[in-house]
Amino acid sequence: MAITISVVRETMSGERRVALTPDVAKKLKAKGASLLIERGAGDAASFPDAAYKDTEVAGDARSALARADVLPLRERHRLTPVQLYDGSDGARFTE
Repeated sequence: MAITISVVRETMSGERRVALTPDVAKKLKAKGASLLIERGAGDAASFPDAAYKDTEVAGDARSALARADVLPLRERHRLTPVQLYDGSDGARFTE
């Protein structure tokens, strides 16, 4: 069974980046990962939903979080562990 990587819109004021670019999404899909992005998650970074080829788009963050095995985050995110289902894991990417 493939892991599900969910991407939600960043909530930190002024944050324009997205945790997963379309290029990285393509590479993860090629490795067998299942991807789910919140509608508009990449908009502030100039990546419209259509740029994420073959990636499922969730209507809102709650829907994306409900199925996340891994949740990549750019910065501290305003999420509490109870918003992720039991057994999921968050990962913070650093530069």
